[in-house]
Amino acid sequence: MLTAGSHGSTFGGTPFVAQVALATLTTVIGDKLPERAARMGRELMDGLRALQPTHPVIRQVRGRGLLIGIEVSTPAAPIVDACREAGLLVLSAGEKVVRLVPPLIVESADIRRAIDVLNTVLAKVKA
Repeated sequence: MLTAGSHGSTFGGTPFVAQVALATLTTVIGDKLPERAARMGRELMDGLRALQPTHPVIRQVRGRGLLIGIEVSTPAAPIVDACREAGLLVLSAGEKVVRLVPPLIVESADIRRAIDVLNTVLAKVKA
């Protein structure tokens, strides 16, 4: 059972926090960020799928919006490391999935750059 003073937050429920939440929702809705994420995610997945014929290490490209996974036939860790060295921050999701989670405000130029980096990195990976 919660008693007075046993659970709380410095910022919880204050007028400041309410204003921040309102500003965030206004931006998400007004700038149509969910629709934008879906559009940019399709652009990124289409670009990654276009790499598949020349990079047999890619087994599958899957995702939703801007949360994308590239399933590979080799361990993902060396690919993640090589991408980082080339200036692209990606993660792994398990042993054989490279995860891309760009920000909601990503631009087409950023997507093209990411695809170029992945193209270069994957060209060095033996399937």
